[in-house]
Amino acid sequence: MNFHPLLRAARARIGEAQGQAIQAGLLPNPQQNSGNPVQLGGRNSTYSAGVIQQVPTAGKLRLDVAAARQAIRQAEFGFTQQRFEVLTAVRQQFYELLAAQQRAETLSTLVGIASQSLAAMEGVYKAGFVKTGDVLQIRIELRRIQIALRNAEITAAAMRRSLAAVAGAPQLVVGRIEGDLTPHLPEYDDALVSGEVLARNAKLGMARASIAKSQFLLRRARVQPIPNLIVQSGFQYTATEPHKQALIGTYFDIPIWDRNQGNIRSANFGLSAANAQLRAAQNELLQQLATAIGRSRGAQQTLTALRDLVLPDARENLRLVELEMANGQTDLFRLLQAQRSLFEANLDIVSAELNALAAAIEIAGLLQQEQFP
Repeated sequence: MNFHPLLRAARARIGEAQGQAIQAGLLPNPQQNSGNPVQLGGRNSTYSAGVIQQVPTAGKLRLDVAAARQAIRQAEFGFTQQRFEVLTAVRQQFYELLAAQQRAETLSTLVGIASQSLAAMEGVYKAGFVKTGDVLQIRIELRRIQIALRNAEITAAAMRRSLAAVAGAPQLVVGRIEGDLTPHLPEYDDALVSGEVLARNAKLGMARASIAKSQFLLRRARVQPIPNLIVQSGFQYTATEPHKQALIGTYFDIPIWDRNQGNIRSANFGLSAANAQLRAAQNELLQQLATAIGRSRGAQQTLTALRDLVLPDARENLRLVELEMANGQTDLFRLLQAQRSLFEANLDIVSAELNALAAAIEIAGLLQQEQFP
């Protein structure tokens, strides 16, 4: 996953911010400027050379560097956020593929049973004990299951390619994967989990770094009107005595009209926006968390009902039909329906397991947990 293009881009943004922080701390380059031009007039020629250096005052460079370092922190939190977004997507895709494999395997088993039922029904039909319509009903049912199986196989094949792409390696050939759709999932305490998300999520770290950066930018805007000192030094040779002269000068702007009022106002509103963005990010994360916890509990409740109520009844129904079949009291079509009910219950359980896992994966992503489950 370290080679994922999104992570490479996020890592590059950290380097970009680091370079900008280095640049922010550099003094302005000196300027070759004597203040006087060279005057060519034979013996009366005057030669001048000098340097002008601007010296920032009021800690402006320090504030520029401090703001730039907060930009580095933003980029670092951005990398962490991007990493867990990729990790969450890979986890989701992995379990979706695992569920697709199990659906295909369940349907494949049902196809085998339906094929056996059809063969048995055709044998009974040749003996003249059932009507043509009964055979057609079994055949229709078999074909419906075969179509569902083919679709499940196509879906699983597409999900394998999708898993490779989500992992950042589209050229990777993904075969059959192994895993468990029934891991132990935690019971979530709303207040505890909410506190952990607000304390750990990198999106909030980015927002807090943005606030700190805005604070430094506001301080920087306020000291901008304090004039920088421009120091000049030079040397001049003239035809008259004294021939050699030293040149020294100091200059600075007088902040009468431009006191950086507009930029100070802009920086104030920028800080207000950064604070509001933090609160908005907190609200968004808590909303996502509440939705995911609700989905997790709903899926767990559905899963419990399917396992404890639906599946036992489906198994008992099949057992009774098979018993009646052994005693010659039922037909193959009813047996096939009972078998189908049992396998549909199993498919529903796979879907409920996937829904519970998807919600748990989203919560783990919001908590930015390295291990799952």
